[in-house]
Amino acid sequence: MTSDVRDTVERFREGWEDLNADAVLATFSRDPSLLVWGTDADEEWRGFEALVAPFQSQIEAFTEPRYTWAGEPVVWSGGDIGCVAGTLNVSLRAAEEMVSVRMRSTFVLARERGSWQIVHAHFSVGQAERVASYG
Repeated sequence: MTSDVRDTVERFREGWEDLNADAVLATFSRDPSLLVWGTDADEEWRGFEALVAPFQSQIEAFTEPRYTWAGEPVVWSGGDIGCVAGTLNVSLRAAEEMVSVRMRSTFVLARERGSWQIVHAHFSVGQAERVASYG
């Protein structure tokens, strides 16, 4: 079962590498509670329809994408809920600039109508400096 959860996230990852918005969007739930947080401050999308235009715009804006796992992601499933979490090394060309970033990536999936669909995804980039001092 965990391999099925991972397969859905791999289709998401491969869709971005192929610059295929339909393949990426096909991995997401149509449930209105779907929530995706991207790396930029304004990237908070609730519900499937909120993802469509931004994802299509991003795919049209980027070239030369590479999305590779930094090590094996953690994959877990129990019943009708699953999770994949790990770090994606992302590189792509945006206009004339080559961008490379390590994205902490978490996917929560639910089994819907017999297949796994992403119901929540969260991508973040670690800040260079601590937000608050500790230890």
